[in-house]
Amino acid sequence: MAATDISIRVAVPNAVIAWNSVILTPTTSLTRSPPAAGVSLPQAQHDRRPPLHPATSRFLAQQRSHVTSVLPAPRRSISLPSPASAAAVWPSKRPAAGAAAILPATAHPPLTLTTDEQAKLAALYGNDIVADAIAHDCFANAAALSRQLAHEAKSEITLDDYRRIDPFQPGSGDRIKHSAKTIPVIDPRNGTGSENLTLEHACTVHADGTVSQRYVTANARGDCIALDASGRFGVPPGWIAEDAMRRTPDGVTHLRTRFIGPMGESGVVARSFDGTTLHLDKAYKSTLPTRLAGVPNFDRSVATVNYMTARACRLLGTTEHNLQQIKVNRLQHRPVLAHLDWLSRNNPDKTIAELIDHTTWAKSYIRETAATVGHRLVPEPAIDLQGGPAWEAAHPGASQRDWAYLQHETERLTFTHLTRQKIDLVDNASGSWRASAAMALARYKTAQCRGMAPGAAAERMREIDTLLQTRLTAIAAEETGLRQRYGMPPGREPTHLNFDVTYRTVAPDT
Repeated sequence: MAATDISIRVAVPNAVIAWNSVILTPTTSLTRSPPAAGVSLPQAQHDRRPPLHPATSRFLAQQRSHVTSVLPAPRRSISLPSPASAAAVWPSKRPAAGAAAILPATAHPPLTLTTDEQAKLAALYGNDIVADAIAHDCFANAAALSRQLAHEAKSEITLDDYRRIDPFQPGSGDRIKHSAKTIPVIDPRNGTGSENLTLEHACTVHADGTVSQRYVTANARGDCIALDASGRFGVPPGWIAEDAMRRTPDGVTHLRTRFIGPMGESGVVARSFDGTTLHLDKAYKSTLPTRLAGVPNFDRSVATVNYMTARACRLLGTTEHNLQQIKVNRLQHRPVLAHLDWLSRNNPDKTIAELIDHTTWAKSYIRETAATVGHRLVPEPAIDLQGGPAWEAAHPGASQRDWAYLQHETERLTFTHLTRQKIDLVDNASGSWRASAAMALARYKTAQCRGMAPGAAAERMREIDTLLQTRLTAIAAEETGLRQRYGMPPGREPTHLNFDVTYRTVAPDT
């Protein structure tokens, strides 16, 4: 990522910090006036964080300097392993090459329910919903169908839940130090000032001594144009959220959030909003758990990615009053692509726009996202296929992405999110992403175990290996399961990869 990572995480155990306690009352709105209708997100900006304003960079550098002045001196950097030793770090239980070739090329046969099974499911969901599910998906047995119907019918986050999400609300034992300054913006073309920026910094010391940081840059109208935060903002105890939000000149606000668990679990979600359209740019659960417990203002566990999206929408200022569309940019979710390919084979007279509504992804996650913000989806979305007039490739110079690329990219991102280090791209011809990932893992283990006793260090390395291997095994199992479920013969790829989906949203009563 091109922009400098300014997230700061500070732990201050057993320390007494003397300052006047100030309760932070946010005066800078995190929302903005919506731009003219029809503004859409430039495709080329999805994979990069917009650059900081020079005034913001100077201010944040000063704040980092102040924070690091009270921290222990940085430890010596560790040496990188050689390529040969890096290969030894790579997990050994990887799926064998060509494993898909032994899988059957036929999908599960159509499910036939007994009279009792049909009656039980119909009583819960209705005959039409049960029949539609059987007609548009493959299920090994009635139990699998029941699980799927329960998943699609469940509301993870309601509109009332959504309104209670407040990432920056201080806790009862928090102490907050708040500072602000105004810096004029200099126009480089003529050397004169055009407007002033307000740069705010809030440092929150929690009851257990951990510290959270937040930086907000606002223009003269009070619109938030940049946000950088790291700490316990709207996450369960022991977790960290790292937020980086930028408003670009085209009026689009981009937010990228990384969730980090107490054992090193990590995943990322990227969302953006232009005042009318919510863009679901990226979401990688990676090594995060499927569900989160202990989320502030929630009395139950909640699906991790659903909550990450809802929290992002709150920061972006998405409401039931301004949301008009939900757009998924460059859909690369393998279960959706495999299911859609099966639907296309079985319904050759139907368009992708007609079929995608029948995928679990559309029936659950996308509809759930709309319902969370108080809306419902209009069926049959607009589809922009790769190579079409409305399509713009993510990396114009990159090689053609295929099914194998999607699997390898999922594996690579698992290492990226766990180690939080840069790893070579899958389609980078100048280097091996696997060797890069192995070296990143070695560095991560060394950093995690520095200063530990030998026994504790060995245990921590085992925890890291288990966390990583569990995820890699799940990726391999998903590949096997998808091919078996949807009858994808060896070497077969879905008909379409990398396309955009845009759903219009309307109020529930319309």
